[in-house]
Amino acid sequence: MSDAPPELARRLEALEAEVRQLRRVQECTAALISSLDLSETLDTILRTALDVAGARQGSVLLYETRLNRLLPRARRPYAAELAAGAAFAVDAVEGSVFLARREAWEAVGGFDDRYFFGFEDMDLGWRLRRAGWQTWHDPAPAAVHHHAGASGGTRSASTLLLVSVGLGAMYFMRKNRPASYAALWPPLVAAFSVKWALTRLLGRRAHATAFRETVRAMLGLRPMWIVPEDRRRWT
Repeated sequence: MSDAPPELARRLEALEAEVRQLRRVQECTAALISSLDLSETLDTILRTALDVAGARQGSVLLYETRLNRLLPRARRPYAAELAAGAAFAVDAVEGSVFLARREAWEAVGGFDDRYFFGFEDMDLGWRLRRAGWQTWHDPAPAAVHHHAGASGGTRSASTLLLVSVGLGAMYFMRKNRPASYAALWPPLVAAFSVKWALTRLLGRRAHATAFRETVRAMLGLRPMWIVPEDRRRWT
């Protein structure tokens, strides 16, 4: 490396430092998983995996491992209800278009401001249900939602939005389902760490950053929500 140009040498050193950090995270995760008695926790993990966000939202664990593709209900919740074409109760609705009773909104305090982008609508639906209210989907009214319209159609390339969604999922679990979060923490940290490494190797920098920040948040190395420094770095 001594004969390499200064700029290349600096980049190689930075890369080696990140690789060392990733290896430390993976070693800590492996040590933690090996210390668990999986025979006692496997049943809890499987039971909570299908009930992380409520009745039918599917599991963050199943989604991150892509096992949800093997389960029809996890892949497309409410399929039967949607086919019937009538209004039905749901866990939460899309936050871009919805109506709420003022009494219900004020009873739970509206959106949690710690969510920057993503999961604030699921969190609202969860708290409304806990407070005794119901959320319904009515297929009759129509609204057009331009996916990623507010971000100029570049959501998948936006580091800030990807980081926010990753953090939001873990914040939602830790806040609303602490027992599920504790049970799923080891395999999720392992899954996110592997995805961090793979996306780095594939050159998908925005996704790699999102997985890295999610792992850091789960290890207590950063908050589980977007902070001003994040906006300055990735806006």
